Amino acid sequence: ARRKRVQGATHAGTINTTMSLSIIHMKLEQFEEAEALARQALALYTQVKGPEYIDTTVTRANLGLYATLAGRPEEGEALIHEALTLAESQPSFVPQLIGFFRASRGFALTELGRHGEAVALLRRTHTAQGSADALGKEHPWTLRTAAFLGAALAANGAADEGRALLEQTLATQTRLLGAETYDTRQTAKRLAYLTQG
Repeated sequence: ARRKRVQGATHAGTINTTMSLSIIHMKLEQFEEAEALARQALALYTQVKGPEYIDTTVTRANLGLYATLAGRPEEGEALIHEALTLAESQPSFVPQLIGFFRASRGFALTELGRHGEAVALLRRTHTAQGSADALGKEHPWTLRTAAFLGAALAANGAADEGRALLEQTLATQTRLLGAETYDTRQTAKRLAYLTQG
């Protein structure tokens, strides 16, 4: 609030702080709060920087992820797809972010029941992210994609392959990120759901 008073609501630092707060709420699994802040940041980025600015595009994709996590995958997939399409049309767009968008879309497709599409997209993304000249196999984003892929595989009828990938991913996330971080907890939940099912 102090930053907003000093710099103004449309100052870049204020908008960046709003988006950072939304990510914190997401990691605390407070999806409604995260979504509200992301919507605010998206409106401000669009107003100040324009709809094709990189932070506008990233915020749109994040908002889509939050909507999916909040149980509205149709809305979420549409937002992520819009961000991904824009990013892929710009040769200078950061490849790592495009991979993040693709992984998020794969998650949304899984939640929509479009399991075959999700598996195909997530396999491609996971392979690309894990290569030595990209993020690498143990980067947090690569591991998040692996967890999405494991869940999609299980939903698509490959339960054993999905479970094995989730177990491997959970072990790596626990070792590198810690047992209580957001992504590790989410992978553990996906594995528990699969085991119970």
